[in-house]
Amino acid sequence: ILRASTVGAELDCTVLATLGPQGEWPNASGEPSLDIYALSHILSGGDDYELSFTASVAARSALHAVATELGLPLRRIGRIVNETGLWLIDEGGRREAVQAHSFDHFA
Repeated sequence: ILRASTVGAELDCTVLATLGPQGEWPNASGEPSLDIYALSHILSGGDDYELSFTASVAARSALHAVATELGLPLRRIGRIVNETGLWLIDEGGRREAVQAHSFDHFA
């Protein structure tokens, strides 16, 4: 989606850390957290899938209404940005590029 649209995306680590197999990945103090480098690897591999999509800010109310009607949990995990690439934003606001480590079936 990003490459075809010539845009980038920033993903919020603090939100993604709450989406682990048990609902969260706790840090040393028990708060949901995940090392930005570990998260980059988690996003690149495995067989756990979630539907991801983009929508304009103007569509938020409509999306929320549909999700409520269907009982479908939606979570905003990031935003589209003009700079190309995929970026992770950690708890301190630090921005790191995601390095693709996944298997390329077409290589």
